[in-house]
Amino acid sequence: MATRSWIWRRGPKQLTGRETGEPLFFHHVAKTGGTSFVEAMRNITPQELQCTQPGSLTVEFMQALLADGLRPGQFIYGHVATGAALPLRGRTRIITLLRDPCEQAISNYYALRNDYQLPDARAAWRLGFRQFLVTYPYFAIFQAASLHVGIEEAPLSRTEDLIDRLPILFDYLGEMHAVGTPRLAAVLFSRLAAERGVGDLKPYPHRTRTRLLPSRRETLHEQYAGLQRHPVLGPLIAAEQALYQKALERAAACALMPTLAPSGQ
Repeated sequence: MATRSWIWRRGPKQLTGRETGEPLFFHHVAKTGGTSFVEAMRNITPQELQCTQPGSLTVEFMQALLADGLRPGQFIYGHVATGAALPLRGRTRIITLLRDPCEQAISNYYALRNDYQLPDARAAWRLGFRQFLVTYPYFAIFQAASLHVGIEEAPLSRTEDLIDRLPILFDYLGEMHAVGTPRLAAVLFSRLAAERGVGDLKPYPHRTRTRLLPSRRETLHEQYAGLQRHPVLGPLIAAEQALYQKALERAAACALMPTLAPSGQ
């Protein structure tokens, strides 16, 4: 049987016999509001139907889930390792959250600075925001890379190759059950709860965003805007923004919002 991890033990302890809905897979991209979304979904999902793995979800873990047999109401979630989303395509409803690229890059950068256990934490402190992105361009196209790694059998050798993979990522977003943003996550959650026949919901958990003085955030936005003219980072940032624009279009198509949301969602 596949190994399952219930880290916080949230959600009903036992099956109620009223579980409904197709199995759901949440492709978690870091610093997009996904942790709050997972917490909300765990609150309405019996523990027996919560499926994740410490670290990143692997192909082997996903294949073991399929071997066990997917069940109604199942909630599979987590960051993914190479190719891990492939076994679930066409077998589950897939959802994700994406964020304004500048805000995601800022939040990701400070998350690194605040966790010395992460490999790039010291570099984030030493280099500062602008130079960190120049030195580690992967973080300028992080959301595209996080989606891509899950649907490709082998990792790319160069970060810039992600630009040519945008059509594949657009197709992946297009086949998803829903695509949201941090500000639309509560709406998405409420809809999923209604689809599953769950009422009397707890308040949606809103985790605190990166705490920065307005002047500091403005400086970081200016640095990010300047990097759009950088010969290497410019095309990567443009690709990341194109992916986010496609996410907004998908959110509108899913009727999570009536019109395209402004930048910053």
